[in-house]
Parts: sequence; C-alpha cells; structure tokens
Amino acid sequence: MRKLTVLDYLEETEEKYFQKTAVITEKRKYTYKELTESARIIAFAIVNELAGYRHKPIMLFMDKGFECFSSMFGVLYSGNSYVPMDIKTPIERLMHILDTMGSGIIITTT
Repeated sequence: MRKLTVLDYLEETEEKYFQKTAVITEKRKYTYKELTESARIIAFAIVNELAGYRHKPIMLFMDKGFECFSSMFGVLYSGNSYVPMDIKTPIERLMHILDTMGSGIIITTT
C-alpha cells in the first residue's frame, strides 16, 4: 500500500470536489481547482527560476489566506519544504530564523 502525501490528498479532493470551496477569505471564496492550479503555477515558477533547488526550506512571509495556502502547496509540489513566517515577528528574530534555516529564498506578497 502506497503512503499518501498531503499533495495526494489535495489532488484527490480536487478531482472529486473541484468546484467546492477550499479557502474562504474576506474578499472571496476559492475552489479546490483554483487552489491546485495556483499551487502548480507557483511550483513551476520555483522549479524554473531556481533550477536545482530541491529538498530545501523556502520561507513564506505573508498573511494567512489563499496566497499563503497556494504557496505552501506550490513549495511542496516543487520538491521543497516551507517555513511559514509571521509578518509581525521582529526583524532580528526573522533574520535569526533565516540564518538557522540556511534559506535565501522567501516568497512574499509584498
């Protein structure tokens, strides 16, 4: 029996319930289809822009919401791991985390 990953569950859910709501924000609702499509676009950008960058942490510096969720899945699709960063964290603490993780890659909305 094969072990399922979070991406397997996402894809199975998208296949069955592609028009159902996956993420609700203050502005709108997003379907599972929109979530997986956005995640794949992000993964494609990571793989194309960072050729050879695999099995490494990528920092996510953004508020919780659709962009954060699609970025999380996009990073996983790219073969990397994500580290969510709280935007309210003091800069000194963020710099320490970046140094500790050894990642120079940050995805942000601003």
